[in-house]
Amino acid sequence: MRHPVDSLAWDRINKKWPSFGLDPRNIRFGLCTDGFNPFQDLSSRYSCWPVILVIYNLPPWLCMSKESLMLTLLIPGPKQPGNDIDIYLAPLIDDLKDLWNNGVKVYDAFSKEMFNLKSVLMWTVNDFPAYGNLSGWSTKGRFACPCFDYYCNGYYNTILLIDLQNLLLRHNLDVMDVEKNICESIIGTLLLMKGKSKDGIKSRKDLENMGIRKDLHPKKTGKRFYLSAAPHTLSKKEKETFCWRLANLKLPDGYGSNIGNCISLEDSKIFGLKSHDYHMLMQQLLSVALRGLLPKGPRTAIFRLCAFFNELCQRVVDRNKLEKLEEDIVQTLCMLERYMKVLKGYVMNRARPEGCMAERYLAEECALLCSRYIKQADDIGSRKARNEEFENDLLMEGRPISQGKQIILTNEMLQSAHRQVLFNMDELRHSSRHLLKNETLLQKKHVESFSTWLDAKIRAEKMVHNVSNTLKWLAREPSRYGISYSGFIINGLRFHTKESEKSRQNSGVSLEATTICVSSARDHTPVTGKVAYYGVLREVIVLSYHEFYIALFKCDWASIVNGIKLDDGFTLVNLHEGQSQFERDPFILASQAKQVFYSREDETSSWYVVMKAPPKGFQDLEISDEMESGTSTPFDVLELDYDDDDENEQYVRMDVDGMFFDE
Repeated sequence: MRHPVDSLAWDRINKKWPSFGLDPRNIRFGLCTDGFNPFQDLSSRYSCWPVILVIYNLPPWLCMSKESLMLTLLIPGPKQPGNDIDIYLAPLIDDLKDLWNNGVKVYDAFSKEMFNLKSVLMWTVNDFPAYGNLSGWSTKGRFACPCFDYYCNGYYNTILLIDLQNLLLRHNLDVMDVEKNICESIIGTLLLMKGKSKDGIKSRKDLENMGIRKDLHPKKTGKRFYLSAAPHTLSKKEKETFCWRLANLKLPDGYGSNIGNCISLEDSKIFGLKSHDYHMLMQQLLSVALRGLLPKGPRTAIFRLCAFFNELCQRVVDRNKLEKLEEDIVQTLCMLERYMKVLKGYVMNRARPEGCMAERYLAEECALLCSRYIKQADDIGSRKARNEEFENDLLMEGRPISQGKQIILTNEMLQSAHRQVLFNMDELRHSSRHLLKNETLLQKKHVESFSTWLDAKIRAEKMVHNVSNTLKWLAREPSRYGISYSGFIINGLRFHTKESEKSRQNSGVSLEATTICVSSARDHTPVTGKVAYYGVLREVIVLSYHEFYIALFKCDWASIVNGIKLDDGFTLVNLHEGQSQFERDPFILASQAKQVFYSREDETSSWYVVMKAPPKGFQDLEISDEMESGTSTPFDVLELDYDDDDENEQYVRMDVDGMFFDE
């Protein structure tokens, strides 16, 4: 699934109401609401509740954009509406019911006709407390019943929009809010942070009341209780390593904030993280920071939990995988929480925050509508994508983002760069592909003499056949004078050389290439397969082919023999040794580069854990690219052993001191 149109809930509406589903112009809404403080601080003394409608008829890159979200209601603070939210929603409910039952006459400018437009509310998206307010069922207290069991006594009111029992999925939980709560509890428990840890005297007494895990029961010594170290307890050295890995991790451009500013290495504490920071931790960083620090049981449990959220938050989700995930952990869905930050930016008068948001929203909506009737006009206040490429008649792909300097290439570097261009350009890919199945010696000779053979071939055939100008210039060697850059944007990704990096890590490069593999020098039956290469960017070189320019990345590559290894499901690379293997062939086309970033094991280690930055955007990506780069989990879940044998499990860490609690 890459859009709600691929979901079973969409199909259920089409089957239950076929007349509604036959007209694709009928609108399908999603309703989102949540409370937030509009004053740019973390205080909960003021809570404002916007009610937003999402139009799911739009494609993925539009339905969640700021311009397409409909701010229908703004419930003022300072107190949250609570269970009385249905009173505030009454006007919106009446409008939605009227659109569902009767519809409204609308003019279709494309077909130039009037038609009756109807709409349906597919579901709501909210956090768990708001879920109780919108669903009308109690989600807390003694009679909590969040799963809509009609035999429970947790029912107190209802917000009836349409025939709810016919909807497959009525309410969705905001996955980012769930991630924040879970990750905050995990980190607080691992670091034993006061007020955040779930491991304390009360939880241990619960184990005692249930009669399980006797080794962890509290032991009374005088006026205090002694709690043995649980398997999820980190030692002092492990806490320091965990915090050091997170504090010294540099992230790629646009991936997230610098979480190192929120980490205290002196007392091993983490504070001040935002929702997106917890999202990054649950997706990738937490599992990397915990690698090798806990016993296998709790470490694997945390890794599987991170893998669950990582799989759930992909742009393309397989239905079969969702069924497998549902067997392990309860299903949650995605977010609209980032729009709250946009509304916070509208507040200029702290005495009237809701008025500021309403007026600014209406002004921007009117300006956007008017701008669409003006040709060749940019929207006021709209920003172009940070990593957007500009059209260039000379440079084939990408754009440099630093000042260039002219360099002179040596004969060896010029030949190596030229070969890389010839073997990977679309115009010449057919000429070299048939030789990949030949013997190793023939392949080596082909690599060495291909450029000379191609030049002679083009000169012989250009008088007979129509040869494109691009192919003619490619057959000749490029100019010895190239241009060197320290930064480059390609495929929506921002790359910087290793030497120019400061607070961000944009030099990590990976490439999956088809390579001939042999078992030994005497092996005459080579096998062709895909091999992943990892390295760091050292220089961006733009070659001049007189009529056009082509950008190449010069990288230091980790050795595929002894520089890459798999450990506990993670891919590790050695970026300090064994670089001589690719000294004569360090180039790749800039368009081939995939961005990765690395996390160092410790201060003395030469090994780094490989992580993939999740791609951004939808509109410029093919389906094959989405499936190929879908998951960004840093480890292979299949490599994790899952053992549910509790009888032989060791529940006390003997190498870690326990804790004392007062009565």
